[in-house]
Amino acid sequence: MIKLLFLPIILASILLRASQLTAQEPDPADSLPPGEGKELVTAACVQCHALRTAVAPQRDAEGWKATVYDMISRGAQIFPEEAEVIIEYLSRARGPESAPSSAAPVQGYRDERTAVESTGQGELLITPLVHGTVLFQYQGRSIYVDPIGKTDYGRLPRPDLVVITDDHPDHLELETLGKISTPDTLVLAPEAVKAHLPKSVVLKNGDQYDFQGIKVQAVPMYNLVRERSPGIKYHPPGKGNGYLFVFGVKRVYVAGDTECIPEMKNLREIDIAFVPINLPYTMPPQEAAECVKQFRPKVVYPYHQGNSDPGEFARQLQSEPQIQVRTLPLP
Repeated sequence: MIKLLFLPIILASILLRASQLTAQEPDPADSLPPGEGKELVTAACVQCHALRTAVAPQRDAEGWKATVYDMISRGAQIFPEEAEVIIEYLSRARGPESAPSSAAPVQGYRDERTAVESTGQGELLITPLVHGTVLFQYQGRSIYVDPIGKTDYGRLPRPDLVVITDDHPDHLELETLGKISTPDTLVLAPEAVKAHLPKSVVLKNGDQYDFQGIKVQAVPMYNLVRERSPGIKYHPPGKGNGYLFVFGVKRVYVAGDTECIPEMKNLREIDIAFVPINLPYTMPPQEAAECVKQFRPKVVYPYHQGNSDPGEFARQLQSEPQIQVRTLPLP
């Protein structure tokens, strides 16, 4: 009975405290600096969500452009001329340079092979390691493609996500995977890998997976001509996966073991590509270069090299100055 008598008093105290906190909570618009576009931002961004949520990230102009036009595609009522003003304002008010000077530096493993890419939502660190093994680091997460031995994983970050292209031993190495993985590591792989890794999540060609905001799509990889024996291709259609990753506004294609298939030729708007160049399992440098000319990535790495010469691949693309070739020894 005594407890019940005090219950109204306790509830009243909680409600009073909540009202005080609400009253003290600053208006998120106050955190935006003055300037042309502020009123448009405060009016437009609340159409879909709270203003605080909308203006919290810090992105470059490319990232804010992608964000604003994504809002428009979802139904936000913003005219094209208003969109340009909003993008310009947010690029100044919530761009990379607007972060406080006390902000923590970007963490992540880097060495002489690491390339740093702007995604509009933070840096993407790309470190090709060996053969078909690539490390991506983005927003505090580490993603490995086909981690195998022949590299010192002791100095590298533990994987949050591992993506496997095929069950062949130069792509799936269970000993290495066991050494580097944690209980929380997620593995995405084609069906052929499931027998070796029962807990892996299977993706078939065309399937997509959203890993904490990173979009991963499985795409075809296979041989057209080259065979293990008469009538038996090294990589038949549907058995393995290439992958298309979306990091912010950056689209990254990892081809896996494949020849110059129609699905590769038809790719568009690829920012960074990893294309194999070794025989007899995939294609020679000349053929790979001709394929790259079809889908025209902004940057391409010849990887999965075997005994092939990555320099020959680069020479074949000298007539294409818009395509940057990054050559590293990845035998």
